[in-house]
Formats: sequence, C-alpha cells, structure tokens
Amino acid sequence: MIHGYRSWQSQVLLQMMAFSALTAIAFVVFGLDDNSQALGLREGSVRAVVALSLVPLFTILSVYLYGSLAASSQLQTARNLARSDALGMLAILPPSQIVGVLDKSNQIGSSAVG
Repeated sequence: MIHGYRSWQSQVLLQMMAFSALTAIAFVVFGLDDNSQALGLREGSVRAVVALSLVPLFTILSVYLYGSLAASSQLQTARNLARSDALGMLAILPPSQIVGVLDKSNQIGSSAVG
C-alpha cells in the first residue's frame, strides 16, 4: 500500500513538471516568454512549481517514516515467568520500554514481581 501511494505522488510530481515544460514551450511559440525569468515563464512560476513539489515530497517522506517506525515497534508480552526471571528482566530493560507489569490475577501492579 505504501509503495502504491509513493508511486501516485511521484506521478503527480512528474505531471506537474511536464505541464511546466509544456507551458514554457507554449510561451516561446506564442512569443510570451520573458528572457529575464527562469525557463521564460512569468515571475514566480518556477517558485510555485518548487513549492508545490515539496508537498508530495514531504508526504512521501512522512508516509515512509511512519511505515518504518510502525513496523519496528512491536509490543511483546512475557507470560508465566518465574519471579526471579521477571526481576531479572525488569533489571535489564530500560524503564521506557516497560509498559506494565501484571500479577497472577492479571491486575496491573507489581505484587507478582516486587
């Protein structure tokens, strides 16, 4: 799904650039070009294309970053641990990676390990 989304955004970007090139060619053919500006287009046209090109670029980057982060963080559960194993695991893991500790009755707390 992410790959198809990136392809769609890339196609929009390419179509925008192709449209700008065709506009520049049409301006030259009809004598409307401005030699003092980039690509012979009117003032601000190239800046607008660059600004509009950044929107799909940031969208692609955001979707890729979200997809890679969502796939890498998985919640794992350790069940039926002996008290010594649970204490050892709690000593090794950083507190930011521990979501919760359940006792034998599945109540949140530390009575089973503390």
